[in-house]
Amino acid sequence: MEENKKKPLSEKKRGYLIAFLFGTLGLPLGWITSPLVLYVLNKKLKEKDGKLPNKFLRWALIGIVGAPLSIAPIFLIPTETEVEKTARITDELAVAEEKALKKELLEEALNFVKTGKCPDLKNDINRQLFFINEFSDYAMEKSESDQWPSFPKDPVPYNKKVWKKCFGKPKLIDTKQLGDGRRFKSKTFRYESIKTNVEVNTIKNYIEYLVFSL
Repeated sequence: MEENKKKPLSEKKRGYLIAFLFGTLGLPLGWITSPLVLYVLNKKLKEKDGKLPNKFLRWALIGIVGAPLSIAPIFLIPTETEVEKTARITDELAVAEEKALKKELLEEALNFVKTGKCPDLKNDINRQLFFINEFSDYAMEKSESDQWPSFPKDPVPYNKKVWKKCFGKPKLIDTKQLGDGRRFKSKTFRYESIKTNVEVNTIKNYIEYLVFSL
């Protein structure tokens, strides 16, 4: 205890606390460097000719120079301009709107398959594109079988009457079959109103895939 009383303030905990508090002037970096500078001074500056050097004075002088240097890097960090901010917000809104639209049109596609209700595509080429893309991903996933040449367990059925009601009379543009056609036979129909080709497995009457094509 006696030894602690003889210590100069710069070497006591209170001295380091003062250094830490004044380090706030150098922002977060100052909280580290300010006590560290005082620690180095305590180690380097020793009593000479019976006199203790004024460590706090030297610490303060170093701080006068060091504080601006600690703050300087913050001003070098690039900031977002108003134009960049506007562009970023616009992009984020566009992504959010596209995500919401895809979700809406997938629900339209599922409802079309389940109830035969025609999807609301508003004669909009973008809605048609997203509708077909979402529908195609869903149909292709459903048309995958566990093991060839078995058929898929729960494919998307093709209801020609419903498709004609909603999208008009199709044009047959292609036919395919493997071997004698007992395991695989398909027809591809073109629905011009929605710029879409639909490949149908004609053995089990389900949709293999859809593709949007101008």
